[in-house]
Amino acid sequence: MYLRILVPIDHSEAATAAFGHALELAKLMNSTLHLVHVENIARSSIAAGVIPGFEFPAYNEQRETNIQHSQALLNRLAEVASQQEVKCTTRLIEEWGGNPADTLLNAANAFNADLIVMGTHGYSGFMQLIFGSISESLLHKSRVPVLLIRKDEDHDE
Repeated sequence: MYLRILVPIDHSEAATAAFGHALELAKLMNSTLHLVHVENIARSSIAAGVIPGFEFPAYNEQRETNIQHSQALLNRLAEVASQQEVKCTTRLIEEWGGNPADTLLNAANAFNADLIVMGTHGYSGFMQLIFGSISESLLHKSRVPVLLIRKDEDHDE
């Protein structure tokens, strides 16, 4: 039923939990996992205190560090999938600003995904207003089923 499963990956416990669920589904259904990480260069640079144009060498170093760290995460998870004999591809997408949900939906279309398995923090109210919700945006716009895996990083569940 689900032959191509897109799994958005970031450095959160929620994404790791989603990967675990997607991996189990892929084993049951002989599916291919497509692991995607969206590296928002603007957001990660500013969060690190590096503003493009002001500290150009520091900006390039920070960008390269972020990309290497994210690609290493994708490679580790792909290795886990391979060890469990699950087909897996990885893609790191760099964007400047933009809407990560739209980027993920474009990736889902490119892979012809028939399921998206994504972690969510479960923010609501003020926290959601502050941080936004990529998963909620993706859920409203997606034409394929979306399985949201909630993982609170403040509490073990």
